[in-house]
Amino acid sequence: MSGDRSVFKRLREEEPAFYSEKYGCWFFSRYDDVKAISTDYEHFSVEK
Repeated sequence: MSGDRSVFKRLREEEPAFYSEKYGCWFFSRYDDVKAISTDYEHFSVEK
């Protein structure tokens, strides 16, 4: 389990937001970012 934590720690520190070509979407790893994004429907949406 500690290996998983180190991956997420590195993401939060080095790449808190990144676009995945494989999945065609953005990933966010910081709690405050995810919380803000999940309530901001004006700027963040699944619609293009």
